[in-house]
Amino acid sequence: MRPAAPLPGTRVRIALTDRSGDDAVVRVIAAPRRDMAVHGCLSEALAPFADALLIDVTAGGRTVIPGAWVEPEVLDRGTPLAPVPVTAADLRPPAVIAGTPEHAALCWGETVWPLDLGGVVSIPTSARADPHPLSRLRRLALVASGRRAEIALTLWQAPDFEIPWHDVRLLPRAASWFQLAQVPPGMRYADAEAAQGIVDLLHDTLAGDVAAVLRRALAPDEAALGGNDQLFAVVALDRLADDLLRIAAAVNRRGVDDVHVVVEHRADRRDRILPVNGAPAGAADRPGADGCDGHVQARLAQSLVTHTTLLLYFSIQIRPPAYSGIALLTL
Repeated sequence: MRPAAPLPGTRVRIALTDRSGDDAVVRVIAAPRRDMAVHGCLSEALAPFADALLIDVTAGGRTVIPGAWVEPEVLDRGTPLAPVPVTAADLRPPAVIAGTPEHAALCWGETVWPLDLGGVVSIPTSARADPHPLSRLRRLALVASGRRAEIALTLWQAPDFEIPWHDVRLLPRAASWFQLAQVPPGMRYADAEAAQGIVDLLHDTLAGDVAAVLRRALAPDEAALGGNDQLFAVVALDRLADDLLRIAAAVNRRGVDDVHVVVEHRADRRDRILPVNGAPAGAADRPGADGCDGHVQARLAQSLVTHTTLLLYFSIQIRPPAYSGIALLTL
């Protein structure tokens, strides 16, 4: 069984060299399978990173790598730190090139841009999809901090050595690749998603766009009709508009909402503060909770991963971005 991925905002400290205090901080932005899948499926552009983590790296008080795909071992081998909230502006995935010189595409996060290489332009290895292990991430952090000379490996000191960024944004001729893919100059990732009609639940949630999250959550999944596995837990909707923000009026012996106590206590905890008003109309005789006798699935508790994750997102404190990266483009 695959262990649960660390939540957005999780941070660890990694050593850059053997010197005490010479380290960098890695923060989780997203785990693709959990945070970027639509109805449980990843887009073709994200498939190579299904088991990776999207992170950023800070060193010396500034962001040196604004977005990178890494192996889970990076988090497993780091020293845990207190989490720091993730904002929508932090969602800046790397861009990689997929395919062959005859049929290539620039895959920037979930967006895909056809890349006309005429069958003659070779694709750099450093532009291909390849999540970083901890050893490589350390060296990249040193390069990004202007400390390439401190890397002990002789190969990395060679003038013609191709730094393995595995991110087109950080290549020496980054702008040329984006121009070949006809990405408008100065376009940011959120704008790229909008231009291609991609609805990003993670971005909308981090941005605090609750209306967009609800629209995405309520969109029917044709492949899952009859199920109860929406990406967005319906319990959150119940909390927002339960009885039009009023307390239920009970007659005789009933009037209790049908709840899953393990999952819904977190979503409903704020309802205990103050009722807004009474129920909008008089209650019928013996109003009761919705039954589930005819549910075709065995009535076992369903996975809490999605519920817990999205409830965490709504509890994230939104902060304005305050960092500078090394990206050569405005992304």
